[in-house]
Amino acid sequence: MKKMRLILIGLASAVLCSSAVSCKKDYVGKEKTHPTFTAAGVAQESGKYEEAAKLYEEFLLVAPKSAETHKKLAALYGDNLDSPLKAIYHYEKVLELKPDDPDSESYRSFIGVSKKKLFDLLKKDFHDEEKENALKTELEKTQVLLQKYKVYSKQILDLHKEREKQWRAYRDRVERRFKAAESAPTVVHIGKKTPPAPAPAAGKPVKKETGKSVSGTPAPAPGTPAAGEKAAPSGQKILGKHTVKKGETLHSIARKYYGSTRYYKLIAEANKGKLPANLAVRVGQELVIPQKPAK
Repeated sequence: MKKMRLILIGLASAVLCSSAVSCKKDYVGKEKTHPTFTAAGVAQESGKYEEAAKLYEEFLLVAPKSAETHKKLAALYGDNLDSPLKAIYHYEKVLELKPDDPDSESYRSFIGVSKKKLFDLLKKDFHDEEKENALKTELEKTQVLLQKYKVYSKQILDLHKEREKQWRAYRDRVERRFKAAESAPTVVHIGKKTPPAPAPAAGKPVKKETGKSVSGTPAPAPGTPAAGEKAAPSGQKILGKHTVKKGETLHSIARKYYGSTRYYKLIAEANKGKLPANLAVRVGQELVIPQKPAK
């Protein structure tokens, strides 16, 4: 009895190993020789996609390293059964089992498409309409602020350009006036002149302010230079002559000789006829420098 039982178990094992689920035979590359793989293909062609997927999954128990079977399942789950997660898994198994497959780039592209489809499905499942509306409102506010900022930026830029234009025009006017003053010809300034004091008659003694006369050579009249000194056109005593250098003005020359700019009129008075009405001096011009009066 025991012996008969052992015989029956052996026969059953032999039948199972030779049928749908083979124990030893390797079907990688020979998938179409197995009845389960063939049945799955028939079901797929007949539009029975779920049945075909089930049969292919069953065949993977026999040949788990069959890249061809993973291709079939990836296409079924991605194109017919709307299961992008399973499609991603089987496409990745194809790349793992057969990395040198000529269609590897296509499989990577299919993986990307399946991931996008999976994302859309998950987004639909976990959609928060209230939060989405809040984000839309915030986005609209941001867009309004951005538009205002663009308008304000343009106004600032236009204002800056206008100010720069005004500044350039002002600078050009100043430069033109400066050049005109430098190149202006000598203008004789006609005005009232104070007549010099009359010279004393020859041989007459000159009286001092006290009424006493000084014997000998007649004293010079007030405002006239002493012996050996030259006289300025206005009758002032000459301290010396000055040649105008670049950047100098009557004020700076007065400061140089008298220690103060307020005496610039002395130089202007001593050089009447040499200076224009605006008292501008030219580089290289020679000016008479009168002596500073006692008071």
